[in-house]
Amino acid sequence: MTSLLAIDPGTVSGWSRLDGQRVVDSGTVRTDSARGLETARQIVASVPDGALVAVETLGYLPSGKARFDTAWGLGVHAGLWICLARCRGLEVRTVPPREWMQKMISIRGRLPRRSLGKELSRARARAILHRDVGPDEADALLIGVYCASLQNVPTFARQGQGATNPASDVST
Repeated sequence: MTSLLAIDPGTVSGWSRLDGQRVVDSGTVRTDSARGLETARQIVASVPDGALVAVETLGYLPSGKARFDTAWGLGVHAGLWICLARCRGLEVRTVPPREWMQKMISIRGRLPRRSLGKELSRARARAILHRDVGPDEADALLIGVYCASLQNVPTFARQGQGATNPASDVST
């Protein structure tokens, strides 16, 4: 398995770096300022050549004005990370929330309310890292651990397909 950078995009983006199944580093960065954008660029620059970048995509669209705001915000924040990774020549894989949540926090059917999903993510990340992390960092950690558990991640990332062959249980 190659190195992996996992991103939970947002105004406060969670990120995690993994080498194989081992978490190397993780944190959050505000991407709404010049300083935050430079920090995001440095995070992407810090991963080795050949690393995979996994970016969470939109899971659902609410109704009304929130629909536009959600789609616009995710497009801006996910697009930032995807652009930074592609400028470095790194492979990018988008990961729908339902895909990683089903494996990592046993969510079936409809996704939970955002607040409940974030709390479940924090609890699972705490069990993996043995320390408390915020909700955005927790999501990025679980996205990373999920993607690291898949077989042939670079192959289907190049083909632009979703995960179809997860390995057995994720080591924690």
